[in-house]
Amino acid sequence: MRDSNISVLKLFFQRAKPALKVFGSTTWLLTKIGIVFVFAVLIGGLGMGTGMVVGALEDVPSFDPSLLEHPSLPSYIYDINGDLITEIHDAQNRIPIKMDDVPDYLRDAFYAAEDKSFEDHPGFDLRGIARAVYTNLVGGGGQGGSTITQQVAKQVYLSSQKKLSRKIQELYLAVEMERRYNKDEIFEFYINNVTFYDNNAWGVEAASQTYFSKSVGELTLSEAALLAGIPNSPMYYSPDPDNMEPALYRRNNVLSMMLRFGFINEEEYKQAINEEIVLKMTESKGWPYPHYTDAVVHTYAPEVLMETGLYASRDEAALAIRRGGLHIYTALDPRIQNIMQDIMFDDKYYPKNTFVYPEGHSRAGRRYPQAAGVLMDVKTGYVLGMVGGREFNSINKLNRYNSMFQPGSSIKPIIDYGPAFELGILSPASTLDDSPTAWPSGSKYYTPENFSRSFKGLVTVREALVHSYNIPAIKAYEMVMEAGGAKYGVEFARKLGLVNYGERNPNNPKAYSQLGTAIGSQEVTPLEMAQAFSAFANKGICSKPIFVKRITDREGIEIYSASISQKVAMSEQTAFLVTDVLRDVVRRGTMSGTGLSKYNVAGKTGTTNDNHDRWRVGYNANYVVSLWMGNDNKQATVNGKTVFIGGTKTGREMTNMFGTIFRKTIGDDIVPLPSAPSGLIKVTVCANSGLLPTEHCTNTITDWFKTSAVPTQACDMHVLVPICTTSGLLATEHCPEHLVEERVFLNRPEVEPTDDRWMGKLGRLPADYNLRPPTEYCYLHGPTYDFTLEGNTLKWEWSQPVPPEGEKPQVPEFIGFNIYCTRFGETVKLNSSPLPITARSINVSAHVPGMPYEYKLMLVNSANQELQRHQAISNTRGLEVTLVAEPKENSILLDWNAPPMTTIDQIVLGGYKIFKNGELLTSISDPLVTTYEDAGAAQPGIYEYKVKVIYKYKGARFESTVSADVTIEIAPPEEDPGTGDPDPGEGLGLVRPRPIQVA
Repeated sequence: MRDSNISVLKLFFQRAKPALKVFGSTTWLLTKIGIVFVFAVLIGGLGMGTGMVVGALEDVPSFDPSLLEHPSLPSYIYDINGDLITEIHDAQNRIPIKMDDVPDYLRDAFYAAEDKSFEDHPGFDLRGIARAVYTNLVGGGGQGGSTITQQVAKQVYLSSQKKLSRKIQELYLAVEMERRYNKDEIFEFYINNVTFYDNNAWGVEAASQTYFSKSVGELTLSEAALLAGIPNSPMYYSPDPDNMEPALYRRNNVLSMMLRFGFINEEEYKQAINEEIVLKMTESKGWPYPHYTDAVVHTYAPEVLMETGLYASRDEAALAIRRGGLHIYTALDPRIQNIMQDIMFDDKYYPKNTFVYPEGHSRAGRRYPQAAGVLMDVKTGYVLGMVGGREFNSINKLNRYNSMFQPGSSIKPIIDYGPAFELGILSPASTLDDSPTAWPSGSKYYTPENFSRSFKGLVTVREALVHSYNIPAIKAYEMVMEAGGAKYGVEFARKLGLVNYGERNPNNPKAYSQLGTAIGSQEVTPLEMAQAFSAFANKGICSKPIFVKRITDREGIEIYSASISQKVAMSEQTAFLVTDVLRDVVRRGTMSGTGLSKYNVAGKTGTTNDNHDRWRVGYNANYVVSLWMGNDNKQATVNGKTVFIGGTKTGREMTNMFGTIFRKTIGDDIVPLPSAPSGLIKVTVCANSGLLPTEHCTNTITDWFKTSAVPTQACDMHVLVPICTTSGLLATEHCPEHLVEERVFLNRPEVEPTDDRWMGKLGRLPADYNLRPPTEYCYLHGPTYDFTLEGNTLKWEWSQPVPPEGEKPQVPEFIGFNIYCTRFGETVKLNSSPLPITARSINVSAHVPGMPYEYKLMLVNSANQELQRHQAISNTRGLEVTLVAEPKENSILLDWNAPPMTTIDQIVLGGYKIFKNGELLTSISDPLVTTYEDAGAAQPGIYEYKVKVIYKYKGARFESTVSADVTIEIAPPEEDPGTGDPDPGEGLGLVRPRPIQVA
């Protein structure tokens, strides 16, 4: 073995010595010592070093100068039919530049970032090599250590695979290159042919033109450092108008190294690091199908190449795509892709622009709303078409198909109703209560609303989903968490491709437990939504999206082949139930405007707060389409100021876009959706309760149920109640028999009306609340009793009814009274517990002047039921305000006193309203101001003034129902008869007023 090791070293030195002698005997001696040391460690550590070195040097590519001077190894992208879409190669945008044109600080930036000893070493750095060998042997991973010369050798002559054999070859080629070329020539090869900057820019001059629209000679130090940092990882560090953070981080790192290595001083460093980078990106010739091709080149091809095990990093895989002569076969269907692009690039399918970035901004010209769409085969997962924006250019390269947005109501089948159907706790005909509901949330309340700001009452799940009501969806999600556990809904979503939905935000990792998750408060991508809905279309089987079908190397050898990946995400019964309901969404619900009612398409819409995001997701038996429209952000910074980007005012254009894409895609190929599987049955139930109907249920529906979830209980919400036809209230024993009629009512659960916890109007109730039976008893028949207000005391009469002789007493008997007061828009009970039946009076608080009060006395029986036997009392206290009008020379001065305020909790004076001749003259918000001058009013005539008082109570303003009034007449001047004393105001324009004051 020893002789074999010596032979290996001799072979290497024989090849390397001629190149290294150019640096002199001393350098050569030191180099030999270093190399012997490195290989000794390598061979001794592995015991296999001999064969590796021999193999590496025997297989080293021949040194071909033309590859250095004319580099180009394109790869090819194909569509699903095997037809060429485009070439991907490194010569698409290359502008060669000479060393003389490179500013010193740009050269130094590269040195600091990549190879600070470039001017001194013989092509390699022994410390770097030793570090790489050590890391490979001890750490088991790959590490670089390559000089600029080695990087050129690696990029031009070798594969991207990070192996020790390649490192040996790289070393040999670097030495050969240093022997043949001087340092300036090698550096030119590096900055022109080797460095890649993303956005199809090869070489630093092309990068400078691409990102800053100027030559490298015009770059600032800060800009030069930014460019020098990109080649280390162009996919991550290339500047992006939408995310400059990685590029700026790398720039700062390069500047720090320049300072540390002495290339710049402290002052230059501070100036450069504080300089704002402003991109001025130029347009370059784009790819066909730009969004799809971009996704393949930058995301999916590198991803699947990493799966092959042939590449150590995504950057190396990306390099192979640009230089490796690969043949990449995609799932893109050109017919479908062209349909999507033609429609989604057409302004007529968009509403009016909500925002456009102004000139001078790095995103100047980008307009909103934007859109993104994915069209996928539901069975194979092939992504047949994809568009990531309404255009693709230098200021709008965001590929939004994979961007995160809130889904709004489009999430409901995935997170609410799908899981509920799977658990068997809900069916399409089950009912949920769409009513005002306040859920405690910390110290506040969560009070969601429907889009219409109204509540429909008891609705079926089908109607709730068809019309996208929010409250039933939240209640369904609550039921899912109670029946299946807190994470059942998000686990269901995970099986549909929404991994970690409700857990993605590190600042809110348990968002799944928050009720807003049920209606789309978390974020998803258009691609994820396409995958999720594909399972509903495909009998519960979810297909993983596929962009790249297979890849062959330059020799035609297949190195990757995609396997269709399908998983059962739910039962076939659940998928059918969801689809059957979503079919109605398209026929008569929120997607009826798509014009797809005859196409056997199911779907769901979604809209977020402020209409920031809109969604249309739908499918037939073959295709699923996920479409998003909206803004990337809710605000933008323009000239240092924050500008709000408004949402779209209408969804009509988007609905038309979705319908047009789907119609043109399927044409006349109208295929049926999957039929009902076994395990389902149609059952007729009450539409209000979702239970088996009784003879009192007049509104019934027939719908699908799982056989395991068929209701067995009869409806208990429709009740037969005796009503007095005269009063419309519950009949009593005193109502004549011929006036009593039994009527059917919906005895739905009680609900509190909306109050100031809701954003909408106060006092709203569900639409079906008026179908409840009355709670009050008729008071028109039978004995009535006096009920009066004397001062601040309520008084009443009452005598316990005595049954006729020989009959039993009334059961239940009356045990007390409740008293209710209605004022300032609310009704309160004055007694915490019933007053004793012997009570005949109660003192009440003094009334607020000018405001109406109503009192109601209710009898309470032993069953805690209330019965009215006394007429309600209404009373309004006088305003107790005196208004005086005093004429002045050119005006009328009004003066009044403030009303005497009664101590009532939370009620304060809020100001006054002044009326003149029946029209509002002015409002005064300061309650301390009790005068007002009506300027210019002293003209002949009669003026009637009124003042009303404004009160504040619980944040609301209330106007007194009565007012203080005064009338004043300004008489015209009398003609001078020519005798007697002259009028004292003659010549002064004054007249004698004749005031008429009315209290």
